[in-house]
Amino acid sequence: MSLLVPFCRKEDPCAHGTGTCRDNHKPPVSAFIPGFPCVHFVGLIKPSHAISLGKKNYMVRVVTFSADSIERLEQGLQEAQGANPTLGFLFASPYYPLNDVAGVAARAGIPFFGVSTAGEILPKEDEPAFSEHTIAAALLDLDPALFRVSVFPRQDSESSFTLGSRIGKWGCGHFQNPHYIIGLSGFSQDGEAVIKGVQGESPAGTGIFGGIAGDDSRYEATFTFSGSGITTDGAVVLLLDGDRVSVSGTTSSGWEGVGTEMIITSAEGNVVSLINGQPAAEVVKEHLNVTDDEILELGMLFPLIVTRRDGSQVIRTFLQVDRKTGALTFAGTIPQGSRVRFSGSFGFETIQQTIHDLRAFHRDHPDAEFILLVSCMARRRAAGPLVADEILTVTDLWKAPTAGFFSYGEIGPCSATGSDLFNETLSVVLISTRTRKT
Repeated sequence: MSLLVPFCRKEDPCAHGTGTCRDNHKPPVSAFIPGFPCVHFVGLIKPSHAISLGKKNYMVRVVTFSADSIERLEQGLQEAQGANPTLGFLFASPYYPLNDVAGVAARAGIPFFGVSTAGEILPKEDEPAFSEHTIAAALLDLDPALFRVSVFPRQDSESSFTLGSRIGKWGCGHFQNPHYIIGLSGFSQDGEAVIKGVQGESPAGTGIFGGIAGDDSRYEATFTFSGSGITTDGAVVLLLDGDRVSVSGTTSSGWEGVGTEMIITSAEGNVVSLINGQPAAEVVKEHLNVTDDEILELGMLFPLIVTRRDGSQVIRTFLQVDRKTGALTFAGTIPQGSRVRFSGSFGFETIQQTIHDLRAFHRDHPDAEFILLVSCMARRRAAGPLVADEILTVTDLWKAPTAGFFSYGEIGPCSATGSDLFNETLSVVLISTRTRKT
């Protein structure tokens, strides 16, 4: 476990009282939890980032750690109490009973944004950038006046759009300039419809970020939770006050379309029945040369690139297959009449394109106090260890504490719609406190 501190003061003694950290800097005694290794990020948070909340100069501190058991999670949260966290993120493999994970979060006494995963992202010095079958935790001491967290189970027969509208009304009831980080659970969820529902109740330009929970590629059940509850069909939402918290982000995919363009000839919402007049599942099986047993797993690696009627493009992958009708349920809407192509295979060039996009985004957005990463599980499956390159590019550029998860869908900025639901994409969310004008 390591508490990543705002900046280093060379005159202070090491946290362990036995020397300096690995960069020959001496962080403050209060900056580290005794018994754990020093981790230092030079210039993580600059003094100029301090803001005034009343009479208090304020900067965000972040504790991150990884647990390999429920007991270790509980121990880690207890040991982090000395940092006075007020908000937590938990990204948990369903290898662990998620009800137990949510129970630990409830006992911790602070709000949590929690999702089940298809892999956990927690890059730290001299450790792997990502893992599986773990629980990744990030704890922030953000002023509680700046955020809210709530779980939204989907009500009986409630549409994804209506769920989004409910989230949007809740958010605007708390802040005039709300920004949302949303985790979605449930395989029938239409992530794009949720986003449109939120947008319909929120001011223009509202930031919407997040992703769809995973379940280690089991495709059985996904979970979203906080200390107040857990659901397998709904959302967990972190609401941030956009007037006092800066939230910005970017998305990058790098996938390219190949082959002949096809037409979605029958679809409703995120359920596609016919492609070029043929059952959608049969078209996918023929193109990929796969069996019924292989279609779901291998279909993730060759998503559809969808061109909408307005000319905008988005990547979509399916999460369910109706064996009787051949219909496919995708993570987001695919309008009837859309033109689609299969994507090519994921390769080195895909990662390099994403790294190029990250560097370009950093030039205009160089500051962050905490970074949330949501990356498609198919990127990890297709690229293997190479996916660490894009994760480590983020930490190298921003030098800020970072955590996240591998998902079944990613929510982030889109030039055409403001925010959108993506697949096979890396979504980067930068969070920092604003300087308030007086």
